[in-house]
Amino acid sequence: MTTTTEIQLSFLGGASAIGASSALLQVADTSILIDCGVRFKTGNALPTSIN
Repeated sequence: MTTTTEIQLSFLGGASAIGASSALLQVADTSILIDCGVRFKTGNALPTSIN
């Protein structure tokens, strides 16, 4: 016997851009939110000189 399970993947935002990307994966009665977003800070993350 073969059973078929429907899988649905919905992109909620940022699918064609960098940052704030997320998707909703739904399988049967289970929903999983996948957060792939990245927020870039302004300024340098590292110091400009090391003493």
